Amino acid sequence: MSLKRLVPAVLLAIVWTPVLTAAHPPARTLHKIEVRNDETLFTMFAYITIGTFDVFDPGKMPPIKRFVWHRLDRTLDPAVKRRVKDECRPLLSRMFEYNATMLALNCTPPPDIRFLRQELVESYQDEASARDALAMFSGLESLPERLTRFYREARIPDLYSDCAPWYDDAVAKLESVVSNGIAAALGYLKVPESDFLAGVDKVVIIPNLIGPRGSAMGPVWRRVKYDVQTPWDVIDYSAHEFVHDMVAPLTRSEKNRAALAAIAERAMNSAPQTPAVQYYPDPIDYFDESLVRAVDIAVAAREKGGASGNRDDATLSAMARRGFVLVPLIDKALAVYERANGTFAEFFPALVEKLESAAGRLPRDRRP
Repeated sequence: MSLKRLVPAVLLAIVWTPVLTAAHPPARTLHKIEVRNDETLFTMFAYITIGTFDVFDPGKMPPIKRFVWHRLDRTLDPAVKRRVKDECRPLLSRMFEYNATMLALNCTPPPDIRFLRQELVESYQDEASARDALAMFSGLESLPERLTRFYREARIPDLYSDCAPWYDDAVAKLESVVSNGIAAALGYLKVPESDFLAGVDKVVIIPNLIGPRGSAMGPVWRRVKYDVQTPWDVIDYSAHEFVHDMVAPLTRSEKNRAALAAIAERAMNSAPQTPAVQYYPDPIDYFDESLVRAVDIAVAAREKGGASGNRDDATLSAMARRGFVLVPLIDKALAVYERANGTFAEFFPALVEKLESAAGRLPRDRRP
């Protein structure tokens, strides 16, 4: 089992992420893809919305979230809203939304939401793997019962039905762009589709239209690759989480660890107290995220006819201001890659060499 990355919502809210929009024609097809939405997930996302957001800010909410917020605010008794906040407060952490979402994927549908604990345990062939799977739900044992209660109090069936047009539209648009977005990233990095999907039975995209802006997570769970996305004003798609998997054999290789950590540490030292360094304090995680963001930008530009090294300076500057100072440096190196004939894996040693030289010229933090 591999459990990967919850991308912090607050970080993605302030750093532009390139996407492929629904207007882009679905020129390619990737197999095994499903776009899913269900009432259990909707209940969980609504519960988290009420339990973790204290201030209503219409300027930071798309129409569906404003609709849900107002509806729940009118429907729920003030005592219920206080109770839900009290229930969520001890659980708040970087991994809360991630673990809660995975729990919802392993629960029965409403009205009686029940954790399928025994079924989950029996799906593993050894006790150690089952224990690891259950460990992520530690502290959330009472959540299904709370969701069942919230489901009734919030009148979720009516609310879910009224939100159906938004979700139907999102599912239809995502179905038209997801295959193309993943295929574009595979084509850019020259990774065979068969290699990328090895060991995965299918890919499931889950739109969370009422969650924190920009939040995303990409776990592999029981041979299913999930990509939970929170599109905002328009339904769009970025293959960001899949690019993490495509470059992982390079960024997570023990052979490359020392060199990548040294590059990342120099970059992080030049940008202390920035959101990027705060949310990615591990040098390898920081390098991996920087590389994926640079590839995101390159893929989006290539789909529009652009080239790396000749990107919108405002985009790269925004990344650097948030602490991803390697992104502009990687972008310049990707311009060389795009003129080469080999795969990205073949180019990676040259990329590392270029970054070692460029990172060495970054300013050091000289504060006492």
